[in-house]
Amino acid sequence: MSAAERVYNPTRLRYQQGLATQLEVSDARLALLQARVNLAQALTSFYAADAQLMVTGGAGAPVATSQTPQTPTAPTQSNQRRP
Repeated sequence: MSAAERVYNPTRLRYQQGLATQLEVSDARLALLQARVNLAQALTSFYAADAQLMVTGGAGAPVATSQTPQTPTAPTQSNQRRP
């Protein structure tokens, strides 16, 4: 997405200075919005696949980033204590 941002911002400035057309700004903005949509779709697909993996008995792939808080996983039947 940063490549699309690097194109959009200067194009917008060039338009404000009279050096670019409205069509160029619209094209750059469309590319930026499409990049954002692609990112959202990729993240959605990743988390859906990870959830499906967890449902089917896989361990899943927890991702530790500053944007994604770590959540504890529920104990499985094999490691639960019995009274």
